[in-house]
Order: sequence, then structure tokens, then C-alpha cells
Amino acid sequence: MKGIHVCVFALLLALIQCSSWITYDQLRGKPYKEWSTILDQHQQYGKYVDVFQKAKEEGLNTIQTYVFWNAHEKIQGQEFDFEFNNNLPLFLKTAADMGLFVNLRLGPYVCAEWTNGGLPLWLTQLKGMSYRSYTQPWMDQMENFSKRIMKAVEPYLARNGGPIILSQIDNELNSAEQEYVDWCGALTERLNVDIPWIMCNGQSANNTINAINSCLPVEEGKVEDHYKRFPTQPFFLTENEGWFQDWSAVRGVRSPQEVALSVLSFIASGGSYHAYYMWHGGNHYGNTAAGGLTNAYADDVNLRADGTPNQPKHAHLTRIHNFCAKYADLLLSQDRSHSYIMPWWNKDHWENGTQQLYYQYGQNNKYLYFLYNGAPISIKTLFKGREIIMNKRSVVVMDESLQVLMDTSVINQQDLLLRDLQPAVVVSNLKWSTWSEPTGELEPQIGGITAPVFKKERPVELLQAALDNHSDYHRLWYRSLVQSSPGSINITFDASRSTAFMLFINGSFISEWNHPRHSYYEGTIKSTISFNLRSAGLHLVEILSVNFGVANDNHKNHFDTKGLTGSIYWNEKDITNNGWYHQLGLLGEIGRIYEKDIIKWDDNVEKSAGKALTWYKAQFDLSDDVVKHAASNPVHVHVEGLQRGHIYVNNFDIGMYWTLKGDCKISSTPCSVTDTSLCDKPTQIMYHIPPEVLKSTGNVIIVIEELGAPSIHSVNIIRKV
Repeated sequence: MKGIHVCVFALLLALIQCSSWITYDQLRGKPYKEWSTILDQHQQYGKYVDVFQKAKEEGLNTIQTYVFWNAHEKIQGQEFDFEFNNNLPLFLKTAADMGLFVNLRLGPYVCAEWTNGGLPLWLTQLKGMSYRSYTQPWMDQMENFSKRIMKAVEPYLARNGGPIILSQIDNELNSAEQEYVDWCGALTERLNVDIPWIMCNGQSANNTINAINSCLPVEEGKVEDHYKRFPTQPFFLTENEGWFQDWSAVRGVRSPQEVALSVLSFIASGGSYHAYYMWHGGNHYGNTAAGGLTNAYADDVNLRADGTPNQPKHAHLTRIHNFCAKYADLLLSQDRSHSYIMPWWNKDHWENGTQQLYYQYGQNNKYLYFLYNGAPISIKTLFKGREIIMNKRSVVVMDESLQVLMDTSVINQQDLLLRDLQPAVVVSNLKWSTWSEPTGELEPQIGGITAPVFKKERPVELLQAALDNHSDYHRLWYRSLVQSSPGSINITFDASRSTAFMLFINGSFISEWNHPRHSYYEGTIKSTISFNLRSAGLHLVEILSVNFGVANDNHKNHFDTKGLTGSIYWNEKDITNNGWYHQLGLLGEIGRIYEKDIIKWDDNVEKSAGKALTWYKAQFDLSDDVVKHAASNPVHVHVEGLQRGHIYVNNFDIGMYWTLKGDCKISSTPCSVTDTSLCDKPTQIMYHIPPEVLKSTGNVIIVIEELGAPSIHSVNIIRKV
């Protein structure tokens, strides 16, 4: 079968203007290959035109994006939310206007570093619910969601002249019943959208394309494995990994040469669809991060989380894309090439290589030869009678005269561009004021408003409390009165992962226990906070549970939990059934002080230095030039002087920040090596402000600092130039 082999991705020549015939290997009846980038619409707040233009300039022709169910239907049965950065129709229309195709990864489970893997929490309340399984409650909800989304995007399907030419059902399905897999395939037929469907990195139905995720598909043996298992299917790589980052971990990096090796070896081996995961890093604005994941993620990919080119990787891979576009006709002129072994010079003799291969494409005396050296050393090889030196881990492409056209190991020196950081605001111009959350009260008030408090005999799990109150708060207070003698006290409880528990006794912050890492439904941890109680009597115990995100590894019968979920002991005394007052959210959140003027701010910020649960507010102006160029020269909040909390700019929730230091003892993420220059430095120190949020005058930044700010005056607004 021709045209299913090599990923060659020229710029899109024309958007489909009429109903088009799309099959596994053809578009409008001609061989066609897709070079795709994964770009999650929700993390690219308002930047679609700018980002799509960058994709086209890099030689990409397809945008691959997820659909996040819990962003569109937060409350069961509500009209789908397509406003602001949930505007999927606008995303698709912009792609069409810019001449880009779309692979719509419908899911509805998407993983995606997104809280609960994109699934709405209200699903857990439905009787008999079991995620991603052959059970009627799940299948009914999944089918209903899928039909509603496909109805909403109908104008953007290829048959209507739209950009959607592929879609994906479920995601990374590896342990499901075969009945469920087959049901997914049958659902794609019922959706009747006239485009091919894929299933990614796991099980697949017979009527879908089995796609893979991989950093090095050739070396990992996934190419040959795919063609043995699915000889009539094209080879799709849905995720060439960039990966996420845990709080407390050090960022992993992949060199430009290593990514280029992965890409060109994929093309040489016959790949048909290549997508970077990610091509553009993302930002977890608001409370969208999965458990234990940083605000910014995949920051080492072609475009960083703030949208700036990651040089020299960006330029190097752009050359790879344009090279493939230039030779597209030649690469598409035949079936995929098999690999052939090349000899290499081993000290004093030639021997057949185990990591040295070549692939051949062409006809009519026009050829391309892809020479592959997977060894970690430079080698001398013999090809068509010519001795050739190849750098370590490289792909060299030659033409019929053996002229070198591309070498993945060679970086142009002019691409080594470093960006500088400059203040966007003079630090001394940030005039901070402060307000601290009241503690030491069972039912606190703000601006004359009493916090909504409910009492239960034993603690209620945080996510359940949020669902019961239609709340998106990621913090829950537990308060109870305990009679005790003075002395050494150990409070022991069952703690969920990707969570913190802050302990206050009689209004004073004592200490906290936290688990900062990414979570995979691994059960609870027996945890203890120890302190010395100075006096006897009735003591107010306050525990603030802080949720760092819901696990995104969703499998059947697996529901994540947050907050206090088991027994609680005060030394040997069981206080689980002691009677607990619950308050969802901080008072500042309940009163929305980041957008309402209901409290009195204090200009004397020094008295709040180091105090837990303190809000800070400042105004700042920006030059017209800074605002105008905020997309190409992005603006960030630099959080030196803070510890952990949330940032709001002009009422927009930038998301969680944490200056927790990176530990180089924690292993690197897959496909990457640890960036040792970041050891013992904050996991993330800069937090991106979307350009659309900024204005020239009267910007307002509000910070809720949970653990106590050592120096609020060190915080600054900076820009990358």
C-alpha cells in the first residue's frame, strides 16, 4: 500500500473547501503525510493565531488537541461551556482559517497532565460507575458526551470543509476488557463522522488505527512490532515525548540532536503521522494540574511554556521539517523502506553493525539514503564503497551522489540564541498591602459574611465535599475541639498523595506534612505531625488540606481521594469521630477578594512577613511596548521571596506556585536526562501571565501565600527579551 510509510509534512497548500475523501493513507485521493503538533487549547489562553502561525512557519500541517470533559461540563447536564479558553469551536475555526488540519483527541479520558485525566468528578457519584470499562453507567455517559461534542464540532469536520481529518477514542488503554475495546470501535461507527479514528498507545479496536507513544520508536522496536501486528495500517506516532515535571523534581531535557535523531529515524522507517508531545509547552492555569505536577510543563520542547522558541532545538527541528517538505514527493513515491545493516570499522576490521542501519527511497535515479548510527560513539561506516564518519547517535541523509543533505548531529552556531530577563516593573514601584486569613475560629467571617461551614461527626473527603457544594475549591478546613494535657503530641492520619496538610493549634500555625510528587492512585500514606503542647485544656485543632491536583491515571474502579480519608489520632486517642467543622476554601476565596473590594488591606506588610495564609496585593503599570509584545516577549511573575500559594493577575488565576527546590536524586523523566544546573534550585521560579490578561495601567496582582512569605518585596514582574 503506497503512501502510508513516511512522515513528510509540507505546509498545507489549501484548506479542504468541499467534502473530501479521507482514508488511512490518502487525502483527496492522493498520498498524504501528517506532521503534527500537540497543542492543548485550554493551556494556550487566547494565543491561537500566534501559535498556529508559528506552527506553519515550522513546517507543521496538523494540530493535535485534546477535549477536556471536565472543562466543558463541570456540572452534570449543563450546557457545554465553550467560553474563553474552553472555546473549542473558536480553536477549530482558527485552525481552519490558518490552513491547518486537526486531529481531535476526543477521549473522553485524555490523561494529559490534567486534573482527573479530563474526566468530571461528578461521574464518581453515579451508581455503578467504573471508568473506562464495559459497564453501562460509564458507556452511557461516554457516548452522550461524545455525541454532544461531535454535534458541536460538526461544521469543522472534513466532510463539511472543516479541518478535522482524524479523531481519537479513549487514550492509552492497556488493561480493559476486550468487550470495552470493541465497544469503543462500535461507538466511532455510531458517531458517523467520516474520518479515520485512532486508539493510542495500547489496545485498539479493529476499525481504528493503533497508534503508539515513544521517544525512540526505532530503537525500542516499535516500528517492526507495529507492522507485524498491523500490516495493513499506517504507523502513527501520537506522542514523541516531552513529558511533565513533578514538584521537587529537576527538569529533564532532551538535546536537539537526540530529538532530531528520533524524528528522522521515524521518517526513514516508514512512519506516517508524527506528533510532538508537546510541541508547545503548557501552563496549568487555575486548578487544572494533575496530582503533583508543576504549573509549567514540557518546558524543554520546541516552544517553551511561555511560547518562546527553545533554541537551538527550535531552529534545528524546523530545518528537519522543511527538509522533509522539500523531499516529500520522493519519499512518497514508494512503499516504506526496510532497514539494511551497515558495516562499521571495529579497531582493525569491518563487522556488521547492530546499531548501524540505512534506508533507501527514490526512483528514476533520484534517491535519498538515511544512514542511522544508534551507537553512543562516533563510528566509521562503509556505504556504497565510501567510508563515512558518523557522529554518535545521528542520522545522516544523502542523495544519489552521496552528498550530505542533512546531519541530525550538527547544530548551527547561529541558533545558539540566549534570551535575557529584564524587569517589566521597577521592584520599588510595587507597593504591597496585606490581609491575613483569620484562624482560631470555628466559623470565621469576612466582610460581614460568615463562611459556609458544615459539621459532620467524622471528616468528609475533600472531593466529596466539593461535589456536594458544587465547589472547585482545592482547600478544605477541618476543625475540631480536643481536650488534652500538655506535652509531646503526635497527630497521625491517613494522607493522600499530592496533598499538603497544614496544622494550626489555637490559631497558631504549627507545621505541615506534604507529598509533592505526581500520584497514580497508590493509596494513602500514614502520616504524622509532631509538636509540643504547652498548656492543658480544650484546644482548637485546625487542619487545612491543600489539594495539588487529582491523579490523571484513570482506570476502572479507581477514584482518587483528597483530604482526611481515614482515622485520626491525637497520640493514642482516636479523634476521628470527634465532630468536625468543615469549610471549603479560604475566606479570601469565598469572598473573591481578588476581584471584590470587601476587606481592608493593610499597607504595613512587614508585620505579615513569614505569616501563614496571608494575602498580598499590589498594582502595577506596564509600558505600551511591553503589553503590545507580550506574546513574543512574555511577561512573568518572578516569585523569589515566596514559598507556596496561588497568584491572580487582573482576576485571572495564574495557578499554583511553589519554590520547592529540585532534588537531583529523583530520577529523570522518560526520554530525558536531568538538567544538573537546576539541582537544589526552585522547581519553578517564573509564572507566565497570558498576554490577553495584561493592560497598560492599573494591573492588579494578588497573591495568597500559604506558608508565609520571607520577603514579599523580592517578588517582581519580569519579561523575556
